[in-house]
Amino acid sequence: MISKPKKWVFKEINTTKEFSNRIEIIEVGGYYLDQFNELSKNNQIIRQHVYNKFNSLISENQIYSINFLNNISFKINKDMLEIVIKEWNNKESHLFKGLNNPHPLTEEFENVKSSIKREILSHNSKYWINTNIINIALLMKDQTIYFTTFLDFRGRIYPTSHYLNYQSSDLARSLILFNELSNSINESVYNDVIQHILEENQSKNNVKDLKLNDIDYFKIYL
Repeated sequence: MISKPKKWVFKEINTTKEFSNRIEIIEVGGYYLDQFNELSKNNQIIRQHVYNKFNSLISENQIYSINFLNNISFKINKDMLEIVIKEWNNKESHLFKGLNNPHPLTEEFENVKSSIKREILSHNSKYWINTNIINIALLMKDQTIYFTTFLDFRGRIYPTSHYLNYQSSDLARSLILFNELSNSINESVYNDVIQHILEENQSKNNVKDLKLNDIDYFKIYL
């Protein structure tokens, strides 16, 4: 999305002495329009699994993490996009290795044996994924973009959007850059967290002497 996602707002609910306070979401975060919070009823901050007997509980830190990740801005890597488009239009592309075109036997799909059908389906699936990633990048190339995220029932974090995101394919990740990350890092309390990580790593003294760039810092924190 091209606007900062809504923040998830919560409050604590007092429980019995046997349990710690529980969290109740009082304002849904992410997309501004409910119909774009995915076409699914399972669009809460934790995506529950249909086979789970009980819903997963969430902590304050998890909500803070989701809000933090949602508010990181990105931009399209235009230099890489230019290279990708050039290769996409090259029928002999060494980068895509044939996946920039539908399978040559696509029109004969009904007439080939099952093993070839599986090959065609696999090839064309990758072709359409690449097509979607490139088209989204072209659409967003002049925008500041944000990726809404959610937790699964195990606590793992995933971007809500499909195809173009930082957990997608190599092609998708190559087309995404942090937007003005250096400023946010320099002004952020997370610098202290990173410094603590480096200082605690006594067994690898060489780590302290490395000159890390912004993306390295962000990876260490995550």
